[in-house]
Amino acid sequence: MSPRVVYALFALTALAGCDVFTDTTDLEQFAYLSLLNPRFDENPVIRRTIEQTKDKLGAFGAAMRGLPDSVVEEIKRDSGEDSASGGGKS
Repeated sequence: MSPRVVYALFALTALAGCDVFTDTTDLEQFAYLSLLNPRFDENPVIRRTIEQTKDKLGAFGAAMRGLPDSVVEEIKRDSGEDSASGGGKS
């Protein structure tokens, strides 16, 4: 994927997060996780974090930067990338 396409996808994803987040760190993490998995916010850990950090500027971004690697890997696995080949979680 070309750098222009990556930038455009990142910008569009960040724009989608503008309804929820206004802090730059929050938006960066929202965009990053959205690119990993557009449904990342369905993960129970993420849902709980969104609820706990609501109305606290920068809190979501800080919490997402501290996510355990296992949660990030779970988000990647649940992205549905393997669904066409029958892999992934059901």
